[in-house]
Amino acid sequence: MSVTEEFTSEFIQEIIPANKPKITVRRHMTHTKKTKTKTEKEKKIEQIKKRQQRENISKSIRDREEYLELEGKEFIYPNQQDAANKCIEAYKNGAIAVCLIAQPGTGKTGTAQAVMIHMATNPNDDEIVYTENIIICTGMSDNDWETQFKNSVLPAFGENIFHRQNLVKQKQKEKLQSLENGFLVPDECHIASGSKMSIAKTLKEAGILNLNVLEIKNIKILDISATPDAVLHDYTKWGPKCAIIKIQPGPLYKGFEVMLKEERIIDSPKLEEIDDYYNLLKFLDERYKNTSKKYFPFRLLDPVKINILGSVCDRDELDWCYINHNSEERIDEIDSIMANPPTKHTIIFIKGFWRASKRISMKHIGATYEQIPKQRDVSVTAQALTARFCDNYEYSGDHLDINLRPLHYCDKGAIEQYVEWFNNDCDFSMSTYKSQRISSNGKGKVTSKETKVNPKIVGGMNNNSDEIEEKTIHTEACNTQEEAKEYYNKNLKKIFKGKGPTKRKPNEDGYYLSTVGKGENRTRVRTIQEIKDVSKWALNETHHYTIHPCYEDINDKSTLKWMLTHYKIKKDNDNDKNDNDKNDNDKNDNDKNDNDNDKKV
Repeated sequence: MSVTEEFTSEFIQEIIPANKPKITVRRHMTHTKKTKTKTEKEKKIEQIKKRQQRENISKSIRDREEYLELEGKEFIYPNQQDAANKCIEAYKNGAIAVCLIAQPGTGKTGTAQAVMIHMATNPNDDEIVYTENIIICTGMSDNDWETQFKNSVLPAFGENIFHRQNLVKQKQKEKLQSLENGFLVPDECHIASGSKMSIAKTLKEAGILNLNVLEIKNIKILDISATPDAVLHDYTKWGPKCAIIKIQPGPLYKGFEVMLKEERIIDSPKLEEIDDYYNLLKFLDERYKNTSKKYFPFRLLDPVKINILGSVCDRDELDWCYINHNSEERIDEIDSIMANPPTKHTIIFIKGFWRASKRISMKHIGATYEQIPKQRDVSVTAQALTARFCDNYEYSGDHLDINLRPLHYCDKGAIEQYVEWFNNDCDFSMSTYKSQRISSNGKGKVTSKETKVNPKIVGGMNNNSDEIEEKTIHTEACNTQEEAKEYYNKNLKKIFKGKGPTKRKPNEDGYYLSTVGKGENRTRVRTIQEIKDVSKWALNETHHYTIHPCYEDINDKSTLKWMLTHYKIKKDNDNDKNDNDKNDNDKNDNDKNDNDNDKKV
């Protein structure tokens, strides 16, 4: 039977129904043809959708750049783009997560947006991420944060921004469960980060906290914070699956170091006797007697102290005003009001407001005040009122005079510890640091509470977290290979065994190449800063040390250094009995207290 006769026969049998195989086969063939046509159509639709996404984002960028140009600002600053490029490179080299550390006001939102733009406009259709698969979230429960972030990013990224209460809703849970080829951006990642808290539970139920799932579904994570504390400590145990990247401040950045140098960060005077209140306001009154009136945000939680300070403001010799702006008495359009000077010096009692991420108008601020806590908390202080004045700008107006720039009363020692930690490559083992979730004595002893990214919580991790917990990281800068070998034999051979670093040869141009991560460009001449940024995070249970040749100046061979980074295994008797870092109280490790902390945001 010919092909024509066969199809004619089947056509007749369809008219006269009969349960014969041929009819079934023909229908199957017809269905297959329709499915194939539909698939081709879907592919065409996807190509169009991706092209339109690129075009829409490019247009939004041009519009935003033109608008910001009128204000003398840039859309993405060079230091932000540089940090974003490092994040993108880390993902290309095999990292699933990046922990991005940014001092307050250095531009974490700009950096995150630069990474999102790259993913959403990738010229390779196979690698592009749909904007609906980019989810921005936070552990904070703060509508202001949500509004502020939406206003900061391009419209294409504004639909999937959720604070904690919205993220844990069933609709978002289902979205996380079905997410593929996605990008998750947790902002202020240290907040509500405990391993038993709602954020961890939500991510766990969605399958996000599993390396195998993340790799199979091609989901990347960008955790962001100025104070990632215990989250960062847990990420260091991910090995090459997580990269730790810092945003370097730009040339216009005015942060903690500038304020400390100008002696504008001051230990808060105790407010006990009524004269203490009066003397503080009298001093500030004198400081600004020949200029416009100022606002003075005060974080006081004790109603008695608020009342005392209010009564001092009412004194005729001062004639100050005071207003309340908190969760119970909120002032609408407070930012617009503060954009202009008040008619009288005005104290703003904020209680728990204006912590992490909040931006406030600083032009007419005279000073900020918050009490020194009984127990130091570096993370809280570094995210509080003083941090709201860290930003990129040129001095203008009254601020051209150093004696008229805002003063910040707080726990000065906590700010100094934060600066030391950041300048020590955010290495807790090398810096004294104290917060609710992590404590370090600066001598290698670090204790922390488990977070959402702890290896015990995250599935698919093969490393022994308990053993890694007993290790600290050290980098030795050696001038020659022989010096590196001598260091290994003297300090590490008994611990790690083996022969240590092997002899390497330079390339034809006399340069030593370094191999980091994956990708076509993974072997190249590298700078010392590049190795500092990535090399130590490649340590794991198999590789207890790494050694990389690198240059202070890649155009000058004489600046060669051999960076030997290794785990230093702690001895069993290293109990550091004099350390008082065990004061953390687990009763704070629950969602209730994190919700209380959120009220401070």
